[in-house]
Amino acid sequence: MSLKVSLNSGRTLKQGIGVEAGKNSPEYLKETAVIMLNNEDAATLGVKDGDLVTVKTEVGEVTVYCKTDDKLPRGMAFMPYGPWINILVKEDTEGTGIACFKSVEAEVRKGGEKVFSLEDLARILRG
Repeated sequence: MSLKVSLNSGRTLKQGIGVEAGKNSPEYLKETAVIMLNNEDAATLGVKDGDLVTVKTEVGEVTVYCKTDDKLPRGMAFMPYGPWINILVKEDTEGTGIACFKSVEAEVRKGGEKVFSLEDLARILRG
């Protein structure tokens, strides 16, 4: 089973704290290799905080940890800025200078092999 969501991304306070600890730190991984889902959407998928989920867009696919957030409306998901969201968005900035990180059509499903390390993602992004 999968769930279609509108995926958004942005900065978070905890992501910023993780950056200060270093992008190779467990704190950074914990705060950026995640997708936040509405509680009811997570329940529909049969996932809870800390479970692995795979997120797929027309651009790519990545496995991250699930976090539930009762402030998100159903059908909307959020991922903090970081290398994991970069796998999922188009490189083309359409003249704006920044990739589109808002309202990206995505599909989320339960499970996945593993959350890739920063080094693994760098190799994937380099092609």
